[in-house]
Amino acid sequence: MLRSGPASSLTTTPSTMIITLIILLVVIVSVASKSGEGDIRFHDDVGNHEHRIALKSPDDGNGVMAVPDEATTYTGRPIHVDVLSNDYHVDGTTSLVLSGISSNGDHGECSIVGDIVTATISSILYEPHDGYSGYDECAYEVCAFDDIGTCDVAYLTITIAKQLDGGDGPLEFDLDSCSPGDEMLLTMELQTDKHGSDVSWEIRKVITTTTLQRIKRGGGYAHYSYDRIDVCVQTSALYTFVIFDEFGDGLCDHGEAGVCGYYKIYLDGREIINVSYYGTRNNHLINVGFDPTPGMTDRETEYLLAHNERRRIWHEMHNVSYVPLSWSPMLAEESARWAEELLAACDSDGIEHESGVLVGENLAKNKGYEVEDGVPNIVRRWVDREVGWLYPHNAHLTQSLWRASKYLGCGESEKNYNGGKCRVQVCRYAKAGNCDMTRYNSTEGENWLIPMLKDSSPCEPSCPPEGCF
Repeated sequence: MLRSGPASSLTTTPSTMIITLIILLVVIVSVASKSGEGDIRFHDDVGNHEHRIALKSPDDGNGVMAVPDEATTYTGRPIHVDVLSNDYHVDGTTSLVLSGISSNGDHGECSIVGDIVTATISSILYEPHDGYSGYDECAYEVCAFDDIGTCDVAYLTITIAKQLDGGDGPLEFDLDSCSPGDEMLLTMELQTDKHGSDVSWEIRKVITTTTLQRIKRGGGYAHYSYDRIDVCVQTSALYTFVIFDEFGDGLCDHGEAGVCGYYKIYLDGREIINVSYYGTRNNHLINVGFDPTPGMTDRETEYLLAHNERRRIWHEMHNVSYVPLSWSPMLAEESARWAEELLAACDSDGIEHESGVLVGENLAKNKGYEVEDGVPNIVRRWVDREVGWLYPHNAHLTQSLWRASKYLGCGESEKNYNGGKCRVQVCRYAKAGNCDMTRYNSTEGENWLIPMLKDSSPCEPSCPPEGCF
């Protein structure tokens, strides 16, 4: 059995969207009535760019109301925008069609995507010019489907955010800058969302359980800022990375079509943390130079290999980079403790997850006279058996292969039972899998693959109890 991640707290409800739109329209109409103008202009706080929003009322024209739209993309990245979804006819029944581009952008090209004949057209494809960042806008025309001469015009305003060094390609690391054996290179990479001024962070060295020494700090970012810092950190020492967001949306402004930033932390060029959403604050313990492999038993090694063999095949089969799991002794210790607790319920056919645990978990219980089951068979039942199943029936598979998970620990227990044995196996994972599945409507078809294969997911903690390493 598997703990599913918490339902997404990030999704805006339809009622919230409607209320927000009504408030926005009331404010716009109020401003128009005071100015007496047919449109209003305002300046954004970045680049002093002037936006234009056309103001119309139903009795100004012919009943077709084209509402202005905004979208955000990054330098060099095209974007599709559904501009028709918020347009309407005052009679409430007449269908609308996106009929053409009235004026193109100064820094990119807008084109219609769809089929006018079948009235399936609702989107504009905007393709920014190479290397441009800033703002652009296109004017588009919306018409009544049954009367192509009854039309209205609105503007699509596009923010093209600059993606700076390292945003698209692999980072390069100067590992020779640190003392071999005594130090490792810690790299923090940060891309903010539109509200970079909300974000600040600190790297601290743990001196004692109550004393921390600040090593680096950052903040004061602008819109869509990129930052990277490299610092040599002491091997066999503990550090903390703490990041704050004053607004509480944690690098992910969900009011802008889900445009999110991220932060990543690397040790000697190996990614150990990858986060896009964290709310108001997130804190990671970093265990520099920790190596669990010398203390691993043969059976623990089998658990790790059985998972990673399947992860490699699955990730590469779906054309994403392979992310292996690392062994966490403390996750293994916690798994063994819970496995021992579960022996008390051998009379029960079911098996229960431990309440209050934030990491992911797979469970198994076996009763009978057979000899101890091999690890490959245990993991095979979690993964191989569920291939082809739909979510949530394949929830053991999704957790075992969840790409944003980086750490694994497994534990077992057994006791004599009815002349045979009762055995329990528990594996725990950080990050937890099956996270944010509601957002992707994961019970429909293979939608569950989308969050499963992402680089990051919002369920914390990212690190096992001993810290990320």
